[in-house]
Order: sequence, then structure tokens, then C-alpha cells
Amino acid sequence: MATVSSREASSVSQFDRWSHSYESGIWSRYFSQSYDAVIESSKKSIKKSTFNVVDVGCGTGLFLQRFSNKIPGVNALTGIDLSKEMIKIARNKKYTAKKIVFSVESSSSMSLETSEYDVVFCLNALHHFPDHREVFKEFSRILRAGGTLILLELFTDGLARKSWLPIMKKIFNERDVEFHNRKELIALGKSANFSLIDGKNYGYFSALNIYEAAK
Repeated sequence: MATVSSREASSVSQFDRWSHSYESGIWSRYFSQSYDAVIESSKKSIKKSTFNVVDVGCGTGLFLQRFSNKIPGVNALTGIDLSKEMIKIARNKKYTAKKIVFSVESSSSMSLETSEYDVVFCLNALHHFPDHREVFKEFSRILRAGGTLILLELFTDGLARKSWLPIMKKIFNERDVEFHNRKELIALGKSANFSLIDGKNYGYFSALNIYEAAK
């Protein structure tokens, strides 16, 4: 595994501690509802009858479990996270997929094969990663031509969001995280040869963007 940045190390420590209450705490309802919204949006973007999926920043595997149980045709299911404690929990879940792999590694230097995946998910996680341009390049590398990237991410447009997100950083002791506005999220995609094919709000604070990899 590549050298872990200070931002990643801080996130790992936080999420290792959080792992055992991650699915039962105050955020569990948000996770469940947002994952269902992502699954509904993904139905329009998945073009194959069988396909390979990776969730970057997969946490306890909750999304992949819900996705594989609701969407038929999942061939290979892969989860990537730097938190060993989160991955331990993810590995103990049951999934409806032929091949299941969970790996502890960095989002900016994944060991996954090039052009191996049809769909990449990154949900509520990008702001924890260092060097977002490199992360998008990795998304592009591991996706097949014309593959789909689905991103759910907090964004900063509007006075209320700009005011509230710094407060959230302090509440959760996440001073190193980095948020973007909508234009910046689109520009990150373009920097890695993605085209934005759908973009909307989820709730008030999050953007749900669907990108297509270059064909």
C-alpha cells in the first residue's frame, strides 16, 4: 500500500473508532436513505446485464450489500477503504455477487486492475481523500471505456452550505477535509476525461453526480 497522507491517517483513526456504531448512530438513517436514492439513480446508468462494481470508501459495506440485494446482474463486487476496522465488518456481511473482494488501501493509488470495472461508486467519501485530481484519475483508470462513476458528495454552493460546512468540520474534528462547489466537482471529472451526464441535489447539502468515462 502506498504511503498514507496525514489527511488519510486522521480519517483512518476516526473511522476505526466509528466502525462499530457506524450503522446504528445518528447518521444511519441518512446513509440508508441516501443509498436508496443512489441505487435508484444507478438503474438508468447501468447498461449491461452483468457488470463489475467497486465502492471507493466503502466503509462497512452497507451500500454494497443494499446494492447487490436490489440490483440483479452484479458479477464482481469490490470495496476499498483505508479503515481496517470498517473492512473487517464489511467482510462479514452477505452479498449476492459471484466474486467479492474487500481491500484496505488508498483511493489515490489503488491496486485494482485497469479497465476492470463498469461502475464506480464514491459516496460521502471524497472530502476525506487527498489530491482529488489523482483520485479521479484512478477512477478513470479502473473503469472500462464508457463506464459510470456515481459520486455523492457534500458541496459548498450557497451561503447556508458555506456557513454550515466549516461548523461540521469542527463538530466532527475533520479540519483537514476538503469540499468543493458544483463547478469544481464537474471540473474534477473533466480533468480525468469524464463527462457529466446527470447532476442533482440529494437533500440540501449533497450533490449526486453521474459521470461517464471516455469511450
